[in-house]
Amino acid sequence: MKPFGMLGWALPLTLLACSGQREPEDTPPPVPAGEQTPPAAEPPPSQAPSPRPPGSARRAPYNERADARADIARARERAARERAAREHKNVLIMFGGNWCGWCIRLTELFDTHPRISRLLSEHYVLVHVDINTNKELAAGYGTDLKKGYPYLTVLAPDDKVITNQETGVLEKGSGYDEAKVLRFLADHRPGAKS
Repeated sequence: MKPFGMLGWALPLTLLACSGQREPEDTPPPVPAGEQTPPAAEPPPSQAPSPRPPGSARRAPYNERADARADIARARERAARERAAREHKNVLIMFGGNWCGWCIRLTELFDTHPRISRLLSEHYVLVHVDINTNKELAAGYGTDLKKGYPYLTVLAPDDKVITNQETGVLEKGSGYDEAKVLRFLADHRPGAKS
């Protein structure tokens, strides 16, 4: 029997593991000579930093008066419009909520039906917008939310409303009529004749 047993191996292995050099931390690559880094974009007014608190030497980076939900919704919407313009797609906004069974059913149909999923990915940028926190945004697009949820709005990349559609007309039984959903998406894709 060896006098140190497993302990005889543990100490050298521990020392070996601890003696290695650390990997360098992720740092941005150096800027080549003669090039400058682009200036940071100006934040929207609601995201502008708060003035310094009295007696403070540091800038307060957080705007305590900002409407963060509205800022996030606008950023998400703007990103979708920019992506749609770059990829020549329309924006499909689906107003609803996680509490809405019909919203979940339509989302599942979008995700699982091969032809619908392909039509969406080829011609649309889909944005789910929670109606509880974005009623003003929905109203700005002329939606008639009294007709129920989900509610669909199709936008051209230039933010022009192509159509607003309550989804009750797309239903069939306890789900959605796949042919009607396909027709709706085909009729409002970029380049389709209205």
